[in-house]
Amino acid sequence: GIASGNVLIRATFAGLSGELEVTVTQAALASLEINPVEFLLASGGTQALRAFGVYEDGSRRDLTSAVVWSSDDVNVAAVTPSGLV
Repeated sequence: GIASGNVLIRATFAGLSGELEVTVTQAALASLEINPVEFLLASGGTQALRAFGVYEDGSRRDLTSAVVWSSDDVNVAAVTPSGLV
């Protein structure tokens, strides 16, 4: 969303349409989840990580490209800016 409020979203195709109401809130970020939660990785293998923000209103947002990824031991496993271990 861009700003708080209610908006009607409509899709039209071949003379038919559907619509839904969307409410945009300014909920604060409550927690951050990383998926997968745990995994085994073979030497030389890779695993993509994803980060999700969970907001006070219960909504979730993919923050994978917005978070700053880091490793506490790059001699064991490093992580790229895009979340690839």
